Amino acid sequence: MPINPLPADGSVKILLSSSVDLKDKENTKCLVTTNKLYADNCKVVKEDDKWYLKITGVFATSAPYSSEIIIMVQDVINPVDNKPELDDDDKPVNGFSIWTYGDENMEYG
Repeated sequence: MPINPLPADGSVKILLSSSVDLKDKENTKCLVTTNKLYADNCKVVKEDDKWYLKITGVFATSAPYSSEIIIMVQDVINPVDNKPELDDDDKPVNGFSIWTYGDENMEYG
């Protein structure tokens, strides 16, 4: 949980785990619920050979957003073996990563 709540124009970027696959990649639908359901504010994008969810424009209130965020992704294909791949220090190497930003252009983390 971030120390500082997200501002109204904040955004979120999530690196998808390499252990899951998306049936239709760029055309995958994702929905986000904050204070209401948003259908067009979540995009699946590829950057540097990795797949991300980019979420913008879902923090509509003027007060900083500190409530629950629900993300639903369509047609995710889970692996046959969902145990994480571990590095030499027994830490997962194929998990999800999340970044939060104070702007919609994802410039200010």
